[in-house]
Amino acid sequence: MALYDVLSTISVGANPYGIAVTPNGSKVYTPSQTNSTVSVIDTATNTVTATVTVGSSPRYVAVNPAGTSAYVVNRNGNSVSVISTSTDTVTTTISGLNFCYGIAINPAGTFAYVANYGNNTVGVINLSTNTVTTSIGVGANPVGVAVNSDGTRVYVTNTGTTTVSVINTSTNTVTATVTVGTTPWGVAVNSDGTQVYVTNSGGTTISVINTSTNTVTGTTTVISAPYGVAFKPNSSRAYVCAVDTAGLSVINTSTNTVVQTVYVGAGGFGIAVNTAGTRLYLANYYDSTVSIVDIADATVSGFFSMF
Repeated sequence: MALYDVLSTISVGANPYGIAVTPNGSKVYTPSQTNSTVSVIDTATNTVTATVTVGSSPRYVAVNPAGTSAYVVNRNGNSVSVISTSTDTVTTTISGLNFCYGIAINPAGTFAYVANYGNNTVGVINLSTNTVTTSIGVGANPVGVAVNSDGTRVYVTNTGTTTVSVINTSTNTVTATVTVGTTPWGVAVNSDGTQVYVTNSGGTTISVINTSTNTVTGTTTVISAPYGVAFKPNSSRAYVCAVDTAGLSVINTSTNTVVQTVYVGAGGFGIAVNTAGTRLYLANYYDSTVSIVDIADATVSGFFSMF
């Protein structure tokens, strides 16, 4: 098996958007924007084993650290559908959101943070009660959300103001605003919380934020129209997928340089890496598939070309 082999391509619901893997790596959840459903993939067989009906126009999804629930953001439904991962059924629906997009859950599994594109806020959901407890004002048209590994900071991409809002979770206030590139979309924090990667979907770059200073310390050119971004846990690799091409940029995070481009499915919006750091899952919006990519040895010296 060669590095960055595409191991499987799985047909899912029409126009998959976000994607998430359970902590034990056994299941993958990807919402179908068009069908208002979520496809559930069994990673042992790489087959869709369930299709779950959720709210209108689902976009992104996150799984809690316990692996018991998947939270699906329904943009047009102004809600989050909660799926039990043991039964793959919707157990409750959380209301009180506004044309929502991205979602992230803190490491303790106590709060979820949802980007409300419609009213320029982040909704904070108490996961013990499944209610929105507060809304935090951020920049215009927020989309992407990420939480650092100790749960103290939340990073939000504001597509309308080319900025990232930094939220202190102990006070639920914005403590910094960082200017990045055009139409920032995806956002991810590395394992030790020192770097934040932001995809600038209106161009061909990612912005690298130093979390100790909340400043952009570098800009890396990647594939055109980058959207999704994910770090490999405890390693020197990050991955960026693009909507305009069938490409996946592989980045050495030590140097913030692209070391390889892998060609996979068409229109990569969502991207997720399992906690073992062996598999990458890519939601291909245009061809309604999920690509599974081998990244088990992604930090070895040198790389395998798939051009």
